[in-house]
Amino acid sequence: MEDRPSSPSESLTEEELRALSSDPNSLFANVTTNSNDHSYVKMAVSSRLQKVLLTARLTGISPGYRATATNALCAVVEKCLASEHTYVQLSVQSADFLTSSFDVFLQWCHAGKGKSMRQLLVTIGACLRSMPNAQRETSVDQILSQSYETAFREKSSLQSKSALQALELLVSKDIVTLQHLLNSFGQWALLNINETLDIQSKERTAEYLLFASLQWLSSADKASAAAHVSIAICKKMIMMEQTNGDGRDTESEIPVWAQPAIAVARRHPLTIPVFQNLVFPAVFKLSPSHVVTFLNLLRIKTHLGLDLCAGSCPSDSNSRIEENIEMSLLFAALLIAKEIGSIQELDAGRSFGIHTQSGSILIPENYITKFMSDASASTRLAGLSLLISPVSVTRPFTIVTLKCLQKTLPCFHVDPDARFRGELLSLTRKLFDRLRAATFALKRNFLARSAKVLALDQLEQELQGINGDESCRLQAHLKFVRWYYKFVLDDLRPTAPYQRRICALKVILILLKSGLDSSVPLANLSKQAQGQIQWPFTMKLIDTTLVELLLNLLIDPYDDIRYSAATILASAMERPAGQPQCITADKLQTFLAQAETLMLRSGRADHADGVARTYALLTNLPNILSTPKRTESLSNLVPWSNARTAILERLSDSLKRSIRAAKSDLANAVDAFPMHGLLSSLRYIVDQVSSSAFKSDDPQAPCFTMTRELQLGIVSSLEDVWHCVHDVLCSDAPEGHMPEDIEDADLDTKSILSFCWRALKEASLLLRALVDCKAPSAPGSASKEEEDLLRLGDLCFQQLVELRHRGAFSAVAQAFGACCARCSNSADPVVQGYLDIWYKRALVAIRDQASVVTRRSAGIPSLITGVLSADPTGARFANAIVDLELVARAKTTSSKINQGELVQVHALNCLKDIFRTAKLGQSSEHYVEMGFDLVSHCLNADIWAIRNCGLMLFRALTDRLLGTHESQVPDEPVISQSPRISFDKYPKLLGIILASLNAGRILVDSRENAAFAIEQQQRTAEGMFPVLYILQRTLPPKEKVEEIQNLVLSLTASTHWVVRDMASRTFAALVTHTDATATVRCILESSSSNRNVIHGRLLATKYIVRARHHANAIDSRCKDEFYTFNKVGYSDRSEAADLFRTVNDSFPRLYQQNPCPITKAAFVDIMSLFAPFEDLAYVRMLFPDDLRQLQATRTNVLLKKSIESLVQKYQYNGWTISTQVKTREVGHYPGPNDVHDDELWPTSTSWSGTQLSPWMDLAKFRYYEDQLASVTNPSKRSELLKSLSELLVLTRGARYSISLNGMEPRLNLTFFNESVTGPLSEESVLRLYGFYLNNELTKPTTESSEKQLHIAYCRLRNALSDNKPYSTRLAVAEALLLFRHSWFSSHHPGFELKMHLLVQDLLTDDEEDLRAMGSSIVAQILVAEKDSTTESLQVPSVAKELHCNYLIRTYGHTEECGALVLYLVAKLTGGDTSVALFLSQLECPSVGSRLNQTFSRRIALFDQEDQNLYKDQTSEHADHARMIEALVPTLWNQGEIAVTLLQHMSAWVMEGLRSFTASLEHHADNSRLFVEGPLGWTYHKENFALAYSMVRVARLLLMWRVKFRKGSIKASAIKTALFEFLSAAERSNAHPHLLQSARATILEGCKLTLSTIDQRVKEILGRGLVEFGSQ
Repeated sequence: MEDRPSSPSESLTEEELRALSSDPNSLFANVTTNSNDHSYVKMAVSSRLQKVLLTARLTGISPGYRATATNALCAVVEKCLASEHTYVQLSVQSADFLTSSFDVFLQWCHAGKGKSMRQLLVTIGACLRSMPNAQRETSVDQILSQSYETAFREKSSLQSKSALQALELLVSKDIVTLQHLLNSFGQWALLNINETLDIQSKERTAEYLLFASLQWLSSADKASAAAHVSIAICKKMIMMEQTNGDGRDTESEIPVWAQPAIAVARRHPLTIPVFQNLVFPAVFKLSPSHVVTFLNLLRIKTHLGLDLCAGSCPSDSNSRIEENIEMSLLFAALLIAKEIGSIQELDAGRSFGIHTQSGSILIPENYITKFMSDASASTRLAGLSLLISPVSVTRPFTIVTLKCLQKTLPCFHVDPDARFRGELLSLTRKLFDRLRAATFALKRNFLARSAKVLALDQLEQELQGINGDESCRLQAHLKFVRWYYKFVLDDLRPTAPYQRRICALKVILILLKSGLDSSVPLANLSKQAQGQIQWPFTMKLIDTTLVELLLNLLIDPYDDIRYSAATILASAMERPAGQPQCITADKLQTFLAQAETLMLRSGRADHADGVARTYALLTNLPNILSTPKRTESLSNLVPWSNARTAILERLSDSLKRSIRAAKSDLANAVDAFPMHGLLSSLRYIVDQVSSSAFKSDDPQAPCFTMTRELQLGIVSSLEDVWHCVHDVLCSDAPEGHMPEDIEDADLDTKSILSFCWRALKEASLLLRALVDCKAPSAPGSASKEEEDLLRLGDLCFQQLVELRHRGAFSAVAQAFGACCARCSNSADPVVQGYLDIWYKRALVAIRDQASVVTRRSAGIPSLITGVLSADPTGARFANAIVDLELVARAKTTSSKINQGELVQVHALNCLKDIFRTAKLGQSSEHYVEMGFDLVSHCLNADIWAIRNCGLMLFRALTDRLLGTHESQVPDEPVISQSPRISFDKYPKLLGIILASLNAGRILVDSRENAAFAIEQQQRTAEGMFPVLYILQRTLPPKEKVEEIQNLVLSLTASTHWVVRDMASRTFAALVTHTDATATVRCILESSSSNRNVIHGRLLATKYIVRARHHANAIDSRCKDEFYTFNKVGYSDRSEAADLFRTVNDSFPRLYQQNPCPITKAAFVDIMSLFAPFEDLAYVRMLFPDDLRQLQATRTNVLLKKSIESLVQKYQYNGWTISTQVKTREVGHYPGPNDVHDDELWPTSTSWSGTQLSPWMDLAKFRYYEDQLASVTNPSKRSELLKSLSELLVLTRGARYSISLNGMEPRLNLTFFNESVTGPLSEESVLRLYGFYLNNELTKPTTESSEKQLHIAYCRLRNALSDNKPYSTRLAVAEALLLFRHSWFSSHHPGFELKMHLLVQDLLTDDEEDLRAMGSSIVAQILVAEKDSTTESLQVPSVAKELHCNYLIRTYGHTEECGALVLYLVAKLTGGDTSVALFLSQLECPSVGSRLNQTFSRRIALFDQEDQNLYKDQTSEHADHARMIEALVPTLWNQGEIAVTLLQHMSAWVMEGLRSFTASLEHHADNSRLFVEGPLGWTYHKENFALAYSMVRVARLLLMWRVKFRKGSIKASAIKTALFEFLSAAERSNAHPHLLQSARATILEGCKLTLSTIDQRVKEILGRGLVEFGSQ
């Protein structure tokens, strides 16, 4: 039907508008244009133009209708402009017509179609250009003024984007000159913004205009328009400067955009990426010389560490924020400047500072590399990008850069943030693109005649005889490529954390696509790798080692790791003809046998997925039967295509056996016959069939397809799977359902539910794959395949109707959607009719399932959305909306209510899902108003379930319109941003809001009628939240603002605290900045004595003040020339003073005379907001008169906390504390008998000229200590300890000069170790240890103190173990942060070492923030060591390395060296670290006993996850071995420790090598019992770490024996044992990394032996063996 306008009859229909667009001459029909009566012609044309204009301005029409009207308007205007008659042209050049047309653009651009609205704007511009200059200026001034008002003054206007686009058009199309633009803007700003603005120069006016425009970069939908208009203004300014040049040095002159950009970034830090993407690329190219000036303006030398006069890092929070924002903006500018060539890096040895040359900045690379290990992720990424991004892609890296990358890239790979890793991989692609181009250019420079592409090893050999810088650089590039590939292979070790494994796999994929391996087909390479620039060498990436590592990762617990490993293996199969295959059928079948056995034993999803992916790889393997060795199931097959069919048949038969087992005995099936692995295997293979993965290049070769019998068998199996799991998953509470026939089995409901849910999930995925792989049938009757489609669709339909498990029906919904899409795409009308059948059955299901209204109607909404999504534009959608609305509005009868039959619930949930489905977004747009109207109906229902569904529908609609999914009340003030809702577009929405607010006001006004309130308050309160949620985020029309404000204010008197709070937040959001003070005065003058009214108005005042101060906090740190100019009118100091005076006037009534502690607390909360701005002199009355006397009752505790918060925030400028007071309060504290209680608290008269916070903290600290010493009640003591520990954490970063760190505490370690041992107080005691240990370590050592320190260390060590809760480990980290002054104790060096060992463990904690705290502690230690003021924070992995080096430096020549070495050896060999640390003994379990414990892989269905997923045991062993190697030589002279150490290590290693060798030989000889390789026992995490540590210890012993002649075991014996271990490992196909480590150790030992012999021969004969050999 045609969309008719809802307004005056003078408007045109859509059909008339289309006719006018196609034939604009019809505008002049029946008008004689050659008539002498020109005024008549002009009037007639204008009248018809007004009809078109009127239609375009109508409300309530669709976007398509409006687009048709604007297209017609543009067509007739263009026709009038082209007319030869002046009076016709004047009809579209009148000021009224242009203003009205521009109003259409401004008002409806946000709600119309972009192309038509853009064309309207261009047409208006054409009209303006065709006008005479004088007339044009008048019209342009009107449009400019309207644009300024809309874009820069009206708060959060929907039309702001339109206004910005209009300004951009006027400037870029030269409709208005820049001088005219600046003059008009300056005059407008003086009248509307601030009359004190400095607009004397065009530069300053342009800066204000740019500042106003650029602030819209903070709004996502207006950022592009703001950037475009700003760039256009900058371009015109530069052209003006070039035209009117006066000889000034433009390079040193600050560009006009620089200061506004910096000012906007300071106020809105989130705009920095927008500057980087939208603004900087354009403005930098406009004037490259200005880039240098801008970078200097951002203090580039200071941030790069070249400005020696810059001083130390800022200490206050505002300065740190400014510093971080400036650095982020600098990095963004540097990255863009690097891209356009304004930044170039220099070799580190060529320069020691930053230089400017030919308009570019030359930066030594060593100043960039220091950012690569910074604690800030953005800083690290920026540093890496600066190093990688070149001006020319063929420019080689410097050797310093390659070394830096090699040193720092490992810490990038372990970052826990997924977004960071995504950015890293993007930069890695650029890195290899540049490496390819750089090596190509380097080889071409001096090996031009060698056109042959050599292998990497061959090229390195050829380069050895060539000297010169180019050769050295090329060799460095080759070494880096080799190192990087080896590094990522090492990261595939079993002990590596998830982050390293996934990064390694993604990098290998990048390497394969880069063309480095010549065996990869050209079609699989990246676009850049297929270009003319190729690698000048090849490197074999896919080999046996990689294949075995990847096969083991196919059963990794993480899905993306399994997917990446399978992807690499699949690409490895695609080899060009003649290339050898690294993946054979034998290898895959052997692995598959192991994986299937493991899956059947465990039933785990990751194991099942690994089996399925292996089947897919085996099926995809070319020439699957080319090898003589075959499994039993494949032995009778001949052609390769039939082999794949046999695999499918085998899987289908296995699935049928599992189904039979489940039908006969579900308990047995759960234990021994999991189905999900078989279903996944079938699904992966069917997916390959769908993608035609098995089509041969030979057109005569057969294409693999499934037989009809196989298809029917799979379909029947899917139906049987549903029958097996039906009873469990269709129970009303499937999470706890136990079938009656297996209640006696040794199974829990969790295992049964997992079996059923995973089976149905994989069955649904297989069903979807079957549907997708079928080709659409030809027109006519339904084929047999299409009959299967109906069968599968009916199965999904039944499941969605009956299922109650949320995850289950979510999985089935996708399969049903695929069935519907297949029906919609079919050319057969019979198949298309399935959709109507399913839709009608869905309506029947809504009625039949009326009594089952739990779980959001389960799968019923998915039935509706699945059918409608298949054909969203058809008539079926409109009919469905009508049908569902009728059901939702149906009246309920008492009988149905009693029976619980509520069809309305299902209908409302269906509508909710329709509005939330993205695919139905365009179709449902026209019904949004209907949805809001239905919501209004449901919110007035008597039944809670219907009201609840109405609220969920309301939320779906608001999320759709606002584009948000927030569900929590924000902590920050709500300041309405650009609204996403147009009340003109949805006029009924405003009516719903007003009706809900009026209902709430009636409820509040009727609070005296208790019966009425109880009956209505629940439903009314429920309806308030979505309404208030909308009002907080979008502004109502101007004419309704006052009415809505009054209604919302009335809700602040609600009896519900949460409603009062929400209404208060909403009211604050509705108050404009100009009305804030007057509004506060008005609401505080209320004479009501009702406590709810008072409390609600105080809350509203608090949120208004907080919103204004939130804005003021931004401007308070941005005291620049734009402080007085802001698009939303942020507050300044004068407004804060006005608000303070207004609130302070109510102090006597609302605080002093107020008996209610809750409302008094709300008033104090308001006053605390003024602490940063005002001197709250009367706080001196609050503290002694109230705080000290408050009792900790349930009501007064809120007031007490509010006053304490107020005093803590209090700041008094210019206060001083006399030396006498300092000495008394800090240096010495009188005992309890020396002073009265009142002396603990300063008096009112003694506070003059002092700051309250330090007095309060000192007094509280003394009070808490005294109370702890006297209180014995455990609960009371726990509360005191918690308060005391929180106080210490608070004062750790104190802003004031009095600190608790300098005072002498009254309690000591003995009190906490012996008197406080309960679990309630444990975390508080742990925090307090940091403070009290500081004090204890300043005293000389005594026997008692050593005992107490030992107890404290043991408690800290135990609390930091991985199995402790996060809060407990956090308490230890906070204690170590308080330990800042005692890292260099001269009295207790041994205890200091133990604390350092705690820091080591903290740096490998599983939680990211605890590792960051460990990095901060390392920075403190290094600062104290260097006696400097600052030390940059490093990423935790780098901080750990720095800390290890510190321990080596500090304890390498001290008495504690032996204890440290013993501790490290115990960690390396799995011994007891406590025995090593305290008893100087080594007690380590033998390798054989540990092998017996860790031999088998964990196979529990719900296996307990490791407590620490970050720690890499192999990396830990490497660090321990490195430290032992550096420290042990200093122990040779300490006799007993060295002997004990060598004896223990020698015995442990030799026993370990023998045990490992015996185990490997046993398994190699008994292949029937065990087959090593992927999934073998050396691939277990625990076994791998044990073997690696054993090889590392063997290397240490071998080195000490050869170099220092230390140790009782000869080097030959160690090498022999290692060789035997290596031989056994090779025969049993052990883990490749273990083989590589053993080979490297043996080789290094042989080299050391030969080097020692050569040195001795040289000492005896004067010449070494090499010199003799050369003769």
